[in-house]
Amino acid sequence: MSNKHECKAAVVTCMDFRLHGDNMGDFLKKEGVYGEADMICVAGGVLPLVAPDHEKNREFILKLLGISKNLHHIENIYLINHTDCGAYKSFGEMDSKTETDLHKSHLGEAEEVVKEQITKGTQIEITKVLAEISYPDDKLHVNFRKI
Repeated sequence: MSNKHECKAAVVTCMDFRLHGDNMGDFLKKEGVYGEADMICVAGGVLPLVAPDHEKNREFILKLLGISKNLHHIENIYLINHTDCGAYKSFGEMDSKTETDLHKSHLGEAEEVVKEQITKGTQIEITKVLAEISYPDDKLHVNFRKI
C-alpha cells in the first residue's frame, strides 16, 4: 500500500469472541491482510445484510464498508459467518448440513447486496468464508473455509 491511510481489506464478521484473537489473526495472515483490514464486527456476521428485520444494522454495515472503500481504498471485502452462531438460534434447531447450507445461502445473498451497494463498478473482490467451530478434545478449533 502506498498511502499510510490505506488498507487491503474490510472484514464483515460476527462479534463472537471465539473467532477473534489468534483464530482470526492466523486466517488474515494466510490471506496477507493481517494488520491491514478494517474490522466490522456485528452479531450474526452477514445476517443483518440479508434479514429484513435488521435494517439499521444493514445500513450501519454498508456505511462502514463505504468508508473502507472511499477512505482506505480496500481491494477486498471478506464476508465471514460461523457455525454455532447465537444470532442464528432464532432459525431453530438445525443439523450441521442445514446450518451450513443456510450460512452459504446468506453469504451469497450478502455478496449480492455488497456488490450492488458497494463494489459495483470497482475492482474490489468479495471473499465469502464460513468459519466452522468445533471442540475436538474439548478444545476450541476454528476452521476458516472459503466458499
